Amino acid sequence: MNQPELEALDPWIEQALKNCELFQGLAEADLRALVGHAPVANFAAGDALLHPGQLNLHVYVILDGVVEARRSTGPDTSETAARQGVGSVQGALSALSGRPVNLQVRALVPVRALVLDKETVLAALDRVPRLGANLATMMMDRLNGLLGKGAAHVVLLVADPSAEGDVVLARQLLACVGRYARRVVVADLTDRLMMSRARGLPSLSDLLATPARSGDILRDMGSGHGFLWTVRPGGSLPEPRQLAGLLGFFDPYCDVLVVAADPYLAAQLAEALPDRFEDVVVVNSAAQRRDLARFARALREPGQLPRMLVTSPTCPANVGESQALDAQFGARTFTTAGSATDPFGLDGLARAMARQRLGLALGAGAAKGFAHIGVLERLSERGVPMDVIVGCSAGAGVGAMWSVGFDSKRILDLFAQLEKHAVRWTFPSRSILSGRALATFMRRSTVGAAFDKSRQPMGIVVVDLYGAKEMLMTDGDMVSCVLASSAIPGVYPPIQIGDQWFLDGGVLNPVPTAFVRPLGGDRVISVDLSAIPDQVTVPPPGGPRLLGVLRHSANLMHARITEHSRSGAHLLLRPDSGDEAPPGFRDYNKASAWYRYGRESVDRQWPAIAELLPWLERRETA
Repeated sequence: MNQPELEALDPWIEQALKNCELFQGLAEADLRALVGHAPVANFAAGDALLHPGQLNLHVYVILDGVVEARRSTGPDTSETAARQGVGSVQGALSALSGRPVNLQVRALVPVRALVLDKETVLAALDRVPRLGANLATMMMDRLNGLLGKGAAHVVLLVADPSAEGDVVLARQLLACVGRYARRVVVADLTDRLMMSRARGLPSLSDLLATPARSGDILRDMGSGHGFLWTVRPGGSLPEPRQLAGLLGFFDPYCDVLVVAADPYLAAQLAEALPDRFEDVVVVNSAAQRRDLARFARALREPGQLPRMLVTSPTCPANVGESQALDAQFGARTFTTAGSATDPFGLDGLARAMARQRLGLALGAGAAKGFAHIGVLERLSERGVPMDVIVGCSAGAGVGAMWSVGFDSKRILDLFAQLEKHAVRWTFPSRSILSGRALATFMRRSTVGAAFDKSRQPMGIVVVDLYGAKEMLMTDGDMVSCVLASSAIPGVYPPIQIGDQWFLDGGVLNPVPTAFVRPLGGDRVISVDLSAIPDQVTVPPPGGPRLLGVLRHSANLMHARITEHSRSGAHLLLRPDSGDEAPPGFRDYNKASAWYRYGRESVDRQWPAIAELLPWLERRETA
């Protein structure tokens, strides 16, 4: 073990320290005071930095190489908890090895690490507040990583390298992925799709023969700079198990890891590594059909790949074939015809591969639901793709109409007419209002509305009256689902679908945030229209009436339930009426005002939206 000062270290080592998550934002003087005289330890491949059962309070900053943390699963068994490289921090204070009883950290390749003792770190925490904030953030990130969050999204890209159309389309797709994910690694087993980008880089064969060379790539990737990197096979292709081990090196360092293969090799990989790939993308061409049958059989095996994504060129001759593949694989077709905001266009597929699909949760709100129209319109004007929409109650109606292609003016006009159809008094057997006129009006005004005509995955949340549970409706009669999700208990009658009776989805979940991710949303924006109870403090003249009592009671209940139901959203939009009293469920005359409040809520939160979706700016400048 030698002890060079920071000034004597190689420039790339100094850069690694500056990019270390623990030292982000530290002044140069503070950084040098902390690590200037720290020793550098060298570990051979296989050496342990931290042993299970032994408390080691040193902190190791990895300057070169890759380490692996393994978690004990039994007396003689263990599993990989994480792999980390240049700039990462190891030790009891890092949370990665905060439980040395069952975690071991060892070098996978030769490793050099800066060693900080406990006293040095604790003294620095007292002197430099930013260091403590970085440590807290890092610990949360590490704990999330140990829970299985934040690893690279691994995609198997199936393309025929002998078909020029496949090659062109695959390159277009990978370029799109590079716009939505900061760090993308492409392991091109076809040696053609990304060949021009791979010249001069280590090949898979090189890395298998000399694992230490992986540091050439990992060191650069660990710096946090975004780029599209390609690894080519070089010589004979590795065995699937070898490939799995090698690709594991890249997991901590990239957002998306794409393995590109022809159908024959892809079938082998799918059979040999059923748990390695989270998504599969097939670039569709007639040349592949003879190999795809085997590939399809591999996907049908229990425990195999969870879903299939199929892209197809826009050539009309391929439309029938694409539909056949959809039926064969149970897949969704993405085409090159769509715009950048089209969930089923090439950009939509790229967002899926990069785990950057945006989902909207549109909450309950009766007449305030006009705000949803403003939200959707303003997001669309700003170029924000809406890849998934889930709605309940008022949000179900607006979301459903938007998803099937109704523009904002048509939706506004439709809902503005609801007032004269919403109120039809009835003898109170199931409700105080009859829903017949409303149902007739909705069906007449929304001819053609159907789930299979949605521009994006659309979900409607309803409550099973006798099953006492929420349900997400994604097929069947869309209008019936909208009516069911809007059936306010006691006000409108429950809706029968099949042999079940359904009520307003907002009863149990006023903001359906939890249903966005199961439908494919990775980033979630929730629109909360729940009333704040203390906004209305003065009783109406003459005292409350029946509908007023029902409305205000529902607001009180929803305010409590909503606190839970909107949790989990990355961003919350709350259209605000200021000091104006919230409307009753029949106040459709306030449509234009709440439509405007919805638009304003997007503009008000735009900096947060841009931060949540940083690729918006990259996409525009690409």
